[in-house]
Amino acid sequence: VEVDGKKKYLPNFRYRYFTEDIPMGLVVTRGIAELAGVPTPNMDDVILWCQEMLGKEYIVDGKLVGKDVASTRAPQRYGFSDLDSFMRVNQYLDHAETSKVVNAPLESNTSKAIPQ
Repeated sequence: VEVDGKKKYLPNFRYRYFTEDIPMGLVVTRGIAELAGVPTPNMDDVILWCQEMLGKEYIVDGKLVGKDVASTRAPQRYGFSDLDSFMRVNQYLDHAETSKVVNAPLESNTSKAIPQ
């Protein structure tokens, strides 16, 4: 593409870095962060830009509720609305361990919040 007499490169929005890595990677990570209550402003900016370029809708009003969430692997696609049930159903931690992590106080050394 030429702009103002200079050659510019236009990304191929049909390439897998957009068509696969966004819905099967970045949106999934964003979904888990949403369940955990962790703000992701930079990630949101990337997803919002990509969804516009791809003609998709993942994030609406700051939540992962867009019409195309069903085409992703985000936890919200499967009906998860809280981290505790997501962790338990996927057998990442048993219920007692999940409660300890979720309810642990934030400290500068986050490894202390993870059950040993």
